[in-house]
Amino acid sequence: MTGSKVVLTVAHLDHQPENSGEPGDRPNLMAMCQRCHLTYDAKHHAHNAGITRWRKAGQPDLFAANTPSPTPKEDAA
Repeated sequence: MTGSKVVLTVAHLDHQPENSGEPGDRPNLMAMCQRCHLTYDAKHHAHNAGITRWRKAGQPDLFAANTPSPTPKEDAA
């Protein structure tokens, strides 16, 4: 249908790879093509990239309301 190879990936719906779900729970994993997976994760990737740029700048932001706030998971890394 696409005229090219389609790569199948597994998406973590809550963006936490360590959470693969327990039997009886709502599944956290979903098979997606690469394009759909990247589209699904786009906002999450943009948020993480903003935090990385902010941390690499090494300067406090004078406008704290515009400063991305790290999540607890990111502080542990």
